[in-house]
Amino acid sequence: MNAILNVLTQHSRLKVFEEKSHSQIDVKGWLANQGYYVDENIEQKEFSLRPANPTLLINAMTNECNRMSIAAIESIIGVYSDSGLKKSGAWGIIRCYYAAFFAAHSILRMFGYSFTQLDPQHTQKIYELAALFEKAGDITRIDKGFYLVSTNNTFTDVKVKKLSDSHADLWASFLKLINSLIESTHATETLSKFKLETLEILESIKTGITYSRCTEKGNWLSSIRNDVNYKHTHGVWYPHDVNVDIERRLSKISTDWEKYPIEFTSLKPPSSDVDYFFNVSLSIMSLFRELLISSAKKTKKLNDPFKNGSIRILNSYKVN
Repeated sequence: MNAILNVLTQHSRLKVFEEKSHSQIDVKGWLANQGYYVDENIEQKEFSLRPANPTLLINAMTNECNRMSIAAIESIIGVYSDSGLKKSGAWGIIRCYYAAFFAAHSILRMFGYSFTQLDPQHTQKIYELAALFEKAGDITRIDKGFYLVSTNNTFTDVKVKKLSDSHADLWASFLKLINSLIESTHATETLSKFKLETLEILESIKTGITYSRCTEKGNWLSSIRNDVNYKHTHGVWYPHDVNVDIERRLSKISTDWEKYPIEFTSLKPPSSDVDYFFNVSLSIMSLFRELLISSAKKTKKLNDPFKNGSIRILNSYKVN
């Protein structure tokens, strides 16, 4: 029994892991299928919905969470040192970033937050139903774009809000979730040692994603990825920085992420941004892995998408 199992799963949406899934639909598909009521006037970029059958929404969140989990696992396992260019670390950093990015997506869905790109065919269906319920107000359409779809614990109330940037808004929302979990942990009824350990893990991740002037946005990992990808900085492209031991870091990534999250909390910002980037990314991946395993343990009967998907891949990887 560990802190993640005893504390954070008390606040997660465990129904995502245990409700029997009947479809492969995702959240945008659920929205397009119009399986909800519109009780209040909608706005062009923000509105509320009431699911007619919460189980269908749970199924959609299950499928998305499992899909993001698979992407995170496959991405991190694929981070390794290039046998031809052992000093090259650019693509290792980019791939490690996406592993953490997918892991953050998965974690958010474990707590009821989905990010989805809604095309005109999706938003038109929402608008049509709002108009049918005479809740369209003065607007004539709903904008297409990147949306945050959030739900309460019982999946009976859904909030939909338009965002502007898939990466920046994802990290801002992840930071907001971490802050919320820190607050919830203080109020959790459990042994003090579990609460303190959980707080240490969450605070360490918060420190990492808000590092170096990213206090409000939580997008430090994204800023490093952008610098490497678009500006070719940090000495990970040729000519390589001899002070960055990239070969050692990349060779350990595929095993280091299996460490328990508390092992990353003592890692303070070092002189190298590259080293700290890997530490913060791995701490998110470690938290994701423990949440995935703990949620599967906590459920009475794990549903098929996880059992045959991300949990199976995780177990197969461990066996191999």
